[in-house]
Amino acid sequence: MENGKIRTYLKGVFHELARQRECEFIARHMATDHVHMCTSIATKQVLSKVIGYLKAKSAITVARQFGDQKRNFNGENLWPRGYASVNGRL
Repeated sequence: MENGKIRTYLKGVFHELARQRECEFIARHMATDHVHMCTSIATKQVLSKVIGYLKAKSAITVARQFGDQKRNFNGENLWPRGYASVNGRL
């Protein structure tokens, strides 16, 4: 994510997508090329499905919102494949 406008936009997008999946962001840091999140998810949720949903829907939303700018996200991958996770209770 090279554009500060995209990072700012994604904060709201992630918040809405998390609400739709009954998740809560405890902490989040958006770097220029990746995101760190501490997220609480319902026990009925599968972590890989939640992450996949967040990545897919946010990429689609960014492509629709910023597709007319210099960098065209249509047909490109906004997020790299995979994710890292640490499970635990706070």
